[in-house]
Amino acid sequence: MAGYEGEHNNLEDYGYIKYSWKSNGGYRNISGSNDNKFKERLAEGTQVLVIKI
Repeated sequence: MAGYEGEHNNLEDYGYIKYSWKSNGGYRNISGSNDNKFKERLAEGTQVLVIKI
């Protein structure tokens, strides 16, 4: 699940792991400054199978 810091903090109570990340492109480049780029988070449930390539 994708969101911003603080939006889905309760998922950690259910075993989700939260990852911080920052986009290097996309709409941010069009509009200039975007403070939300430092708040982007991905949450992954422990039931998800992670495959490393």
